[in-house]
Amino acid sequence: MGSRSPPSLLDLAIQSALQSEGLAAEALEWLPSELFLPVFRAAVAGRHRGTIKAMVAEWPFPQLPLGALLKGGQSPHEILKAALDGLAALLSQGAPRRRCDLKVLDLRLNVDTLFWKGRTGTGCSDLVPTVEEREATQPPARAPNRVGLTGVQPHPLWVLTDLCFQEKVPDEFLTFLTDRVKQRKPLPHLRCRKLLFMGDVPPLAILGEILSVLQLDAVQELKIQGFWGLQDLTVLSPYLARMVHLHTLLLSKCLLNCLTSRKKCRRRVQELFPQLSSPFHSLTELQHLTLDSVSFLKTQLHCLLTCVQTPLETLCLRRCRIHCYDLANLASYPCTRHLRSLVLSGEQKSGFCYGFLPALLHRVSATLESLDLANYGLTDASLFPVLPALYACSRLSRLMLCGNPLSMGVLEHLLPHCIAGCRLSFVHLPVPLDCFVSHRQTLDREFLEEVMEDLRQILQPYRLKAIRFIDSNSFTPCNAICILLDN
Repeated sequence: MGSRSPPSLLDLAIQSALQSEGLAAEALEWLPSELFLPVFRAAVAGRHRGTIKAMVAEWPFPQLPLGALLKGGQSPHEILKAALDGLAALLSQGAPRRRCDLKVLDLRLNVDTLFWKGRTGTGCSDLVPTVEEREATQPPARAPNRVGLTGVQPHPLWVLTDLCFQEKVPDEFLTFLTDRVKQRKPLPHLRCRKLLFMGDVPPLAILGEILSVLQLDAVQELKIQGFWGLQDLTVLSPYLARMVHLHTLLLSKCLLNCLTSRKKCRRRVQELFPQLSSPFHSLTELQHLTLDSVSFLKTQLHCLLTCVQTPLETLCLRRCRIHCYDLANLASYPCTRHLRSLVLSGEQKSGFCYGFLPALLHRVSATLESLDLANYGLTDASLFPVLPALYACSRLSRLMLCGNPLSMGVLEHLLPHCIAGCRLSFVHLPVPLDCFVSHRQTLDREFLEEVMEDLRQILQPYRLKAIRFIDSNSFTPCNAICILLDN
């Protein structure tokens, strides 16, 4: 005999009822409200799609945190599809069903909730949500008063979720919304903290309909990672201006998409870029700004950063074509005065001016904690004028210089002074030029071992934890020396 306790009569009754989904759906009419939770949990565990659909349409409580049940589910897409079918039944009605009291459907997977914990099925006094749950599920006072696409006021239902527009792995809920837009059916009101675009630009008509039911002032994180053109981004600008609580914005692989002459392309950028940058005046809570592989920033970065009035914590400019004029004023913008993380990486053309770096580092010396200048084209001559400002960054704990053609002499000078003035715990250094022969094509392994030993001796007084070589078999940003310090 095992030590497991036998199933209760309630469990047996639920399993028996779920054997016939048709009978289970009919039984919902007389099922006591306090039994909805154990029955729904069992239906999700057993993947009874028909019962899940019927229960969503009859849900007797104000909230249904379905996402919390999908964390460890074997078929979350199958369960979500069934729940969305029930949601569609609700939205198709002019008025809610007699019993249904559902106001908030929470599809977020990463939110802990007490809603499903400790349910005995014998009462509903423990259905009172926590303070966090009440805030998360409370519809906003300024809810959009939007009539459905069919002209019928939709069921007053809010859906909490993170929206991800991507083509390769379509989001189940996004597919549901898209299909309803195409069929001219009502949409629920949406609230999400994360809004992600992965891949090509979605059809603008469908995108506009979905964004029109989205509570834009609830969006905290917006990421666009795909081949969006500047004109595509300007279409999104009116919605961006209403994301007043946005704290993280990432634009990656955004292109100009201009096939005419360079002169006409520049004129096109000058016409469109103000439409993209002007909404930044409204983003008073923006903290993290990342621009990665954005091709139309040259001579326009100042236009964007001037519109960012709030001090940023993170500024990342990676693999962007930026004019020296933009960087020359980088230390004067209001948004750069309290940076904690600064990323300026990506190969620069010959003759690039690094004169802006000392002024910028001096300005953020009291706050900067992470500096990434990887693969930035820094040489001994361009780095030396920067070193005094670098040593003044008293809170700096992470420094990335890999991929820059620097000599051992510069590294020997940099490390002791930087460690003494800063709080370095992680350093990524390039393999010194001294270790390469034949025009930097071949790595002298024996000499590299001597260099590594010299670095160990230099770093030993500074609580060195580990030092290792990251081998990429070529002179690339990945070919680096990684140093860990106990700070």
